[in-house]
Amino acid sequence: MRLSVPFYIFTLLLSFRAPEIFARQAPFTIEGHQVAAGEKASFDIPVITASKDSTFIPVTVIHGKNTGPVIGLIAGIHGFEYPPIMAMQQMARELNPAVLSGTVIIVHIANVNAFLGRSVYYNPVDGKNLNREFPGDNKGSQTPCIAWVLSQKILPRCNYLVDIHAGDAPEDLHDYVGYYVYGGQTDKARQMAEALGFDWIMKSEASFVNGVPTLYCSKEAVRQGIPTVAIECGGLGNVSTAEVTKINSGLLNLMRSLQFLPGKVEMPNHPLEITKRSSLNSEYTGIFYSDCRSGQLISKGMKLGYITDFKGNLLTDIYSPIDGFIVYQIATPPVNKGEILFSFGAL
Repeated sequence: MRLSVPFYIFTLLLSFRAPEIFARQAPFTIEGHQVAAGEKASFDIPVITASKDSTFIPVTVIHGKNTGPVIGLIAGIHGFEYPPIMAMQQMARELNPAVLSGTVIIVHIANVNAFLGRSVYYNPVDGKNLNREFPGDNKGSQTPCIAWVLSQKILPRCNYLVDIHAGDAPEDLHDYVGYYVYGGQTDKARQMAEALGFDWIMKSEASFVNGVPTLYCSKEAVRQGIPTVAIECGGLGNVSTAEVTKINSGLLNLMRSLQFLPGKVEMPNHPLEITKRSSLNSEYTGIFYSDCRSGQLISKGMKLGYITDFKGNLLTDIYSPIDGFIVYQIATPPVNKGEILFSFGAL
């Protein structure tokens, strides 16, 4: 049968448009908000507590024009860790959904009250550390309620997760990426860690016991079977363009490696993988002195600093218990008994 000219032209045009038609995503819906393919939208996810100290989690969803998986980027678990928070401000502005395959969920600030209160480690509303509350409790105080919303409403929507941190206000930290060895997510998590391009990678074993809280956001994601990495970049309550750029350059390369974005994947040259960690805690409350810095190579028995009382009298000298590297250290004078002075990566 001979086709008419109009029908032939119609089928020819359809063949040119077919890949675009079939690759285009359906709208992305989360917590009552719908985002069309090729669009981005920002909104607040409410955190409702029984004690009427309710809060919210500010979120941006960037829903790509083309089909693909979902990656979650979470900042602000600790409110004084500013580089990740500022990096997500930039990422939300600049990531273009027209070239994106899949969906990016950006949690701008998980712990808004800690951010606004300039609070180190803890949420000032209830005095709890959000990264010790997972999987959370929707009948608890504000912090476990935040953890519950993240665990129940955000993490299950993700095929991949990046939990983005920095050294908190008193911490001098060497930038690194961490991932857990556990189950089927391990190989993909390692690929993600390498694609971020940091020169240090921390590998940790994960185990889970029924009824025992996971505590950490990253570990809860791993328990849910989500390939997960954690970034640590920046410290001492500071934020710089270099830190923001390092975080987002790594994330864009990661998204290229997972085929969210087009373009060449840049792979780092032989990052240092640290598989054993240890820490040194203070035996005294007082004033801490040290000339050491994060990233420094140390040897067992090396003097790292000392602690005095509030009148300047020596309480103790601090020596390295291992051969290794300083991952982070307390870099401000106050120290309380039991606090971590140094976190080490062992050789």
